[in-house]
Amino acid sequence: IDRAHFRALAEKLSSPFFIITTVCPESLIKERLDERVKRPGTVSDGRWELFRKQSEEFEPFGIDEEKLICIDTSLPPRDTIDTILHSMEIL
Repeated sequence: IDRAHFRALAEKLSSPFFIITTVCPESLIKERLDERVKRPGTVSDGRWELFRKQSEEFEPFGIDEEKLICIDTSLPPRDTIDTILHSMEIL
């Protein structure tokens, strides 16, 4: 899985490694994806009709995956950034 490769690379480079996962109500996800589709020139795999398939393919986090930061992206972006930085002990 990709996370294992990135964790190994971080260890090899003696760099900190964090996993940031996001949560958001499905109604807001749909609203955001629908708005994205309406923007001219937008190219993205982030479409509501693909959301279920992508959700089903998501690999759950293992018990060995430490430094997991869970972010509620329904909050304002500034709050999201602050939470990430505090969780990483940067602020």
